[in-house]
Amino acid sequence: MGVTVVAVLTMFTALAFGFLQILVIGLSAVGGPPSRPSGLPPVLLFPSLVAVLVFALSIGQLAGARWAWYGSIVFWVLCLIGFGWFAYIVNFSHGVIFLDPWGYFVLHSFIGFLLTLVPLVYAAGCIRYFLTRNVRGYFLRFSDEQVEV
Repeated sequence: MGVTVVAVLTMFTALAFGFLQILVIGLSAVGGPPSRPSGLPPVLLFPSLVAVLVFALSIGQLAGARWAWYGSIVFWVLCLIGFGWFAYIVNFSHGVIFLDPWGYFVLHSFIGFLLTLVPLVYAAGCIRYFLTRNVRGYFLRFSDEQVEV
């Protein structure tokens, strides 16, 4: 049951990266067509690559594939690093809670901080859950068995 929930959440993560790709393409069109005839630089297609890989991970998680366990752990560690860096650089550079020049609380910075905490909590929770004995045994069920001749 828990693996299915994590797989569905991972599928939603793939959809989020797909939506991010649509935003990147839309924002790249601001200001007119690209100056190069080749279109978008390859680095701007990174969210679609991540979306495809994460979607494949979610399918592998539903199937209980061993490679999906390893890939998921790597993905979540990279999420911790990436979103941790994002939360530190973007939110803490101006302070989590600060006042604007008129003395009003700037709520959008705090909401942005909370929105960057969601992927961090998700990644840490999934790593913790996937490292439990039962889940690890579900994915790696044949690695601990001895082969008898």
